[in-house]
Amino acid sequence: MPLNPFDLTGGPFLLLYIVLLLLATIAAFRIPHRLRSDGRAGQSFDADHLAYLSGGPTRYVDTLVARLLTSDLLTLSGRHKLMSKGAGQGRTAAEMHVLALPGEVGWSAIERAAIDYAEPIRRDLVRRHLLIDEDKVLLLRLWQTLPFAALLLFGAIKWEVGTMRDRPVGFLTVLLVLTFIFAIIRFASVDRRTWAGIAALEDARSSADRLRRAAVSDEIPLAVALFGTTVLIGSYWSDYHDLRRASSNDGGSSSSDSSSDGGCGGGGCGGCGGGGD
Repeated sequence: MPLNPFDLTGGPFLLLYIVLLLLATIAAFRIPHRLRSDGRAGQSFDADHLAYLSGGPTRYVDTLVARLLTSDLLTLSGRHKLMSKGAGQGRTAAEMHVLALPGEVGWSAIERAAIDYAEPIRRDLVRRHLLIDEDKVLLLRLWQTLPFAALLLFGAIKWEVGTMRDRPVGFLTVLLVLTFIFAIIRFASVDRRTWAGIAALEDARSSADRLRRAAVSDEIPLAVALFGTTVLIGSYWSDYHDLRRASSNDGGSSSSDSSSDGGCGGGGCGGCGGGGD
């Protein structure tokens, strides 16, 4: 067997590339474990902060809406619309802004009205060392994408050698495209939570596990914050879950019950998405 991997024939090189792709995938998911900061444990949180840790800005908006629905300040109108019943009311600026929306409104209008109010919560979570700040998020994206980038370079050199030698490179091209897709997905998907943020959310979910099945009216906002709108299924407010699911299918914001647990990703992770890459 030649020592130079670029002198390998097609079959052995493709096998080598597949093995390296598997190793690159493992490395891309292990690197964040090494780089993620510890954060600061032992802190208390309200529902809005837990919502952001769980699903980023979108989950924060869902929690706000759940609070207004259970307070009877917002009502479901038809199947996919919401209507304010409490204009001029609300305990926070975000609630008042949503309640000031006139007539029947869809999810996208609610999100536009409330989403900016999630930013102070993100900054507070960063300050409390529960979310990673933006500069470190970029570094984390780059590092966890690096194994795929290195493999792409390795494969591209072989592709160029094969093309120059008039060898078939169809299978290698497919593998290169697959690697590029993996790299894009890995760059886009980042859990912004520190280990303390991940632990805090896990502890809160464990302590409130009952809310998945039997949340009473006053507990609905916290249940939505921790577990998403699926907790509303079978309840008086189940139509809101249907509205959210419809808004996702219509090409709007991703559902609060999608993989935004990883969150805060930017998705959503504001997302802070999946219990730690």
